[in-house]
Amino acid sequence: MTDNKDVRTILAILKAYFCPNIMLGKYNFSASGNYYSPDDLELDSIRTYIESLPPEDEPEVFGLHFNSNITF
Repeated sequence: MTDNKDVRTILAILKAYFCPNIMLGKYNFSASGNYYSPDDLELDSIRTYIESLPPEDEPEVFGLHFNSNITF
């Protein structure tokens, strides 16, 4: 973090990850539903879920528009 705008951006993103709703079951981190907190906490199920994720994170998981990849 280099300035106060970075801090604001990071805090806004983290609010999606650290919230009470995540404890209520399958919580979606993105509108598409590709990124969510798994209900089944068995190790094999979690590994399967992680392996099903795309190799590169989509901007949506961070609450960003898909065009943000263009400027990246």
